[in-house]
Amino acid sequence: MSEHEEFESKFLLFELRMAGGYMQMSKVLLALELPISLRPFDADMSPRELVDEVNVARRALHDLPMNEGLRAAVSTAVLDWLIGMQLARFAANEQVLWAIEAANLAAARACEEIELARAILDGEVTDH
Repeated sequence: MSEHEEFESKFLLFELRMAGGYMQMSKVLLALELPISLRPFDADMSPRELVDEVNVARRALHDLPMNEGLRAAVSTAVLDWLIGMQLARFAANEQVLWAIEAANLAAARACEEIELARAILDGEVTDH
C-alpha cells in the first residue's frame, strides 16, 4: 500500500469514528440531568458545523450540575473529539500521515471517554 493509499484509508477510518463519536456524544449529552442537545448528525454537515455544535456543548458543560467524574469524562471526550477534528483538518491540508494517525488516536480516545460517561450515567461505573 502506498503512503497516499494508507493516508486515504486512515482518513476514512477517522471520518467513521468521528461521525459515530458525534452520534454517541449526542446521546450522552441528552442523558445529562440538564440535557444538551446537538443537531442530529447529517452526512451533509460540514466539519465546521460539527465543530460549532460540539463547541457549544463544551462551553455549556462547565455550568451544568453534575458529579466531577462524569464532568471529567464528558469534557475530556468533547475536547478529544475537537482535537481530532483539528488534527484531521491539518492532515487534509498538509497530506501528512502522522497527523491523521494522531487524529485517529484522538477519535479513539473520545469514543472510549464517551463510553465511560455512558457507563457512569447508567450506574455501571462509579466515579470515585
